Amino acid sequence: MAPLSNNLFTAVIADPSAPGDDIEYRITAVDPDGRASATETFFFFLYYPVADTSRLHDLALFALPTQAAFSAAMNLHNTGNAPLAWSLRFARDESVTTTNLPHWDWRSPGQAWQVSTNRSDSPPYALFGTLVSRRLPNTPERATLTLPPSLIGANALFSFKHWIHSELESSTSTRAFDGGIVEISADGGVTFEQLRGPYTHTIYGWASSPWPDGTPCFAGNGTEGWRSVTFDLAALYPEQNGFAGRTLLFRFHYGGDNNTDREGWYIDNVTLTPLLAHPAFAPDIAINTPHTTPAGYLARINWRTFPAGMTTRDDAIRVFIDSNDPVMPHAHFDWWLAIRDLPRLSAFTAAQSAAGDGLVHLTAAVADDDGEPVSLAFQWSGDGGAHWQPAALTNLTADFGTPLPFVPDGAVPSLPTATNRVSVTNALAAVWPSRDVLPPPAVSTQTLLRVTADNGYFQSAFTSAWFTVDNAPPVFLPGALAFAPLSTVGPYAVTDGDLTVTWPAAVDLPASNLTYRLTCATATATVSSVSATLSLTNALDRDHTFRVIALDPAGNRSQPLEAILLVLDAAGDIDADGMTAAAEETAGTDATDAADRLAASLARTPQGTLALAWTGAAGRLYTVETSSTLQPAAWQPLPGSIDLPGTGAPLAVELPADAPSAFFRIKVRLP
Repeated sequence: MAPLSNNLFTAVIADPSAPGDDIEYRITAVDPDGRASATETFFFFLYYPVADTSRLHDLALFALPTQAAFSAAMNLHNTGNAPLAWSLRFARDESVTTTNLPHWDWRSPGQAWQVSTNRSDSPPYALFGTLVSRRLPNTPERATLTLPPSLIGANALFSFKHWIHSELESSTSTRAFDGGIVEISADGGVTFEQLRGPYTHTIYGWASSPWPDGTPCFAGNGTEGWRSVTFDLAALYPEQNGFAGRTLLFRFHYGGDNNTDREGWYIDNVTLTPLLAHPAFAPDIAINTPHTTPAGYLARINWRTFPAGMTTRDDAIRVFIDSNDPVMPHAHFDWWLAIRDLPRLSAFTAAQSAAGDGLVHLTAAVADDDGEPVSLAFQWSGDGGAHWQPAALTNLTADFGTPLPFVPDGAVPSLPTATNRVSVTNALAAVWPSRDVLPPPAVSTQTLLRVTADNGYFQSAFTSAWFTVDNAPPVFLPGALAFAPLSTVGPYAVTDGDLTVTWPAAVDLPASNLTYRLTCATATATVSSVSATLSLTNALDRDHTFRVIALDPAGNRSQPLEAILLVLDAAGDIDADGMTAAAEETAGTDATDAADRLAASLARTPQGTLALAWTGAAGRLYTVETSSTLQPAAWQPLPGSIDLPGTGAPLAVELPADAPSAFFRIKVRLP
């Protein structure tokens, strides 16, 4: 036995024990010499209630704002042998166990609070307010953090642990330039006033102070460590009945002047209890009211959640079961409710590029009303939505978040929809390489892209409008390139500069509005017809390789049609035979062969007369002209020698014998 005082001792017996155990005991005293003395035998019966709360569990819930009320039933068992007296109590109890506290209002008129691991009363986290002075004239610095609205119960206590290192006034131990206060609002946050309470310092006021001189505040140099603070609302506000029955906002406000920053203010283990009720959560029995459950019986409690009753998007409370169980008089579970809407996606477009690469460019604007990160899953269908498969994406970029060069399964994780706790619309762009699909779709006029957006609570599916995926190139009908003007004499063209090229049409499905691109080394033409004229003025008397391809609206290219052609300058003389290419074309001679030219000779006929002879080209008409002088010449057709048809055989014309002398020439023309 352990002594408590000179004549009082204590000991633990019958450990473990349970209600209903009948305990017998006696006490034996032994002196240092070993002499012993024992009491008579005593007994007692264990009679007490046991609050078995093993069937009570946390409720982490989410709902649409328009969702109907729903419920969860839990049983409180009395496994003891005495009546269990108990009551339910709602409280706010925040020990900061996570960095995600969406039910707090992080909006601040100045700088923002944080969740920090630097210091904590209950590891690993604490709320942390710190200030960075901007040194603006007559301008204090502020940071605020607000609890959700709370309906205050009778005799409520607001308490927390805090650690603070702020700028103190050196001449006194109770004055500070920077400090923290607690504020309350009874009008939903429109106005705030300082909560009366056990502050440790007062503000040393000047032009840049956060509050007037003498304002009570919490301050310190950090050496005080973690301190407990309790605001007894009934004692502090007896004239307002401790705000019982009123809804209040509590706000931590850390303020400083415009210079000399210290580490800041840490808050942990925040408690507000009891709450009178909660607008979105209630059991089917009264809270803050005594209840009794006989030994061996249970109380079935139906917990109702009312999404429409929420005044904030997120909230959490702790439900305490206070009882006369001597072993565990206080048990609890937590209730969380997140009101969330479906994630939103707008401006969802998808269209294949016209570059012939099979790439489908898609865009979308992703948003979530609560700034939840949204994960996206992209799928495609080539049959109007009858069948779907993942759409691998490349070149994914967004206004917010890290670019993803390749998303093989079409799943884009956790796309941000908030920055600095402010919701934003995140514009997304990506590419779906349709030709990377196995097997790649050739032509589909009913292609769809679908994206499923998931904000961690709800999913929404969005489908693009139908678009065409076309990876099949056009095909030319049988035929070859044709040229004009094309020589009738040799395999070349004779032109002053322009050359017209024609080709067979190409066919393509589903497109009918094809374009054609005609190219050579010095000119290009893009047309929608099956012919084009190129200007080759500066590129004559040379061979050209002509190539034409057909392109569909998706940029798919046909196999080319090609031909090599010598293009001659009509005014040039490429064979240097004294005749221009145009003249040789008229004469029917080869403009590339100096030996092939129009020439005539004189010969005697068997009758002894003179004859003018030459070789006529088929398809040409020849006229022999004569003039008696060249000073000046007066050419006249020789009778009977007008438009003599050439056949490819020699031609001869007898010259008149009645003139002592004359000049003759041969003119040739096309019919």
